[in-house]
Amino acid sequence: MIPSYNKPSNNDGFEKVLFILFIAMLFFGIAVKCSAQKAQQKAVYDTVMCDQACIQKYVQIPNEKTGKVRIFAVYKDSKHNVNELINVSESTYDYIQTCKTYGIPAQLGIKLRNGAIQSVIRIKTIITVRR
Repeated sequence: MIPSYNKPSNNDGFEKVLFILFIAMLFFGIAVKCSAQKAQQKAVYDTVMCDQACIQKYVQIPNEKTGKVRIFAVYKDSKHNVNELINVSESTYDYIQTCKTYGIPAQLGIKLRNGAIQSVIRIKTIITVRR
């Protein structure tokens, strides 16, 4: 007797299980793709000029565990209603102190990440020469 593969049989449970697994994997893939925790917002950086008259003082706070000193600027701007402790890197703080020593105004800016204040940074002025 020759076996016939086109004949319907009662043993098609394997095809049903395979089809259900395929549909389940498809829905799982869609759920992972549309998941709110998977979507990440790209960080948007911006820089605004820092008014040095609004910096009241610089505070150095040592970390108890590592012993590393963190430097903050006490920034109070009543015009824009901003009262913040803003992080300052050591290199920027050294630049500010050197400028104070020689009587030069420091060129500073405030770095924003997604609209939130992140740190005080040094802004390098670019001089263009036209000939």
